[in-house]
Amino acid sequence: TVALTGADLRAALENAVWLIGKDAGRFAQISGARIVVRRDAVPGSRLVSIEVGGKALDDTKLYKVATIDFLARGKDGYVALARGKPLVSDLEGPLLTNVIIDAIEKAGAIAPVVDGRIRIE
Repeated sequence: TVALTGADLRAALENAVWLIGKDAGRFAQISGARIVVRRDAVPGSRLVSIEVGGKALDDTKLYKVATIDFLARGKDGYVALARGKPLVSDLEGPLLTNVIIDAIEKAGAIAPVVDGRIRIE
């Protein structure tokens, strides 16, 4: 988990859609946010809009972002994530697999829905 400026979060999300339409693994899945992506725009300017918590992204605000350590270290092009301030160290935080198992156990049944977090135009 890292604290990121809105500008760095925007850069990270632009990286996520940089290779959209290609067989690339960097496309991120998001939670707590909504993005609109223009597929045919020039890479680096594909995000039409970003909302976090129902409000437009503020480039100057700090956001708490949970991610895996690989991406937090700037791998796969996510250099903006590496600029964030670590809030939980790799050694202190819970294992992702344990977090997922706990969430599934608490939820009981999993009923996935398409909720429009990522819209591609």
